[in-house]
Amino acid sequence: MENSRIQRRHLGRKLCVIVPIFLFGTIGGDIFGLMSNQACYTLFGCNVGFFGYDAMMHLLSGLVEVTLILWLVRKKPALNPFSSSFTKNVVIMVAICVLLGVLWELGEFTFDSYRIYVLHQDLFHPNLLAQASNSDTMGDLTFGMAGAYLSTLLYKLTDKRLL
Repeated sequence: MENSRIQRRHLGRKLCVIVPIFLFGTIGGDIFGLMSNQACYTLFGCNVGFFGYDAMMHLLSGLVEVTLILWLVRKKPALNPFSSSFTKNVVIMVAICVLLGVLWELGEFTFDSYRIYVLHQDLFHPNLLAQASNSDTMGDLTFGMAGAYLSTLLYKLTDKRLL
């Protein structure tokens, strides 16, 4: 029991560090223009579409989601979907994160549709859309899945008891 509480505390501390970084990146990316293609190319050398600032944020979102799921499972053991097999746990964790990513992309699609068809905003230029293209959507899902997979492996390497 004590061990579980220590693990929860460590995961809680990780969340206290990771979530503000993620929120600053997401909100700051819009406010300070880091998500615009020109700023992203200048700062990080990324391009429009599949790669870019948005890709880094989705990669980081995988880390946030994995950490949040592990913390929640430690806090509420009744919600634990994991088994004793590490391979199954990786598949379960990545599947949960991919589901969250798909729900996020559906939200972006709904937001764009609302702005176009209800508010009648002229969003002809792709940079004005939350979901600019199929390449953007596939990139978001790919990087979110990669972030979840890499985070799961990272947690396994750093603390074998987590998964």
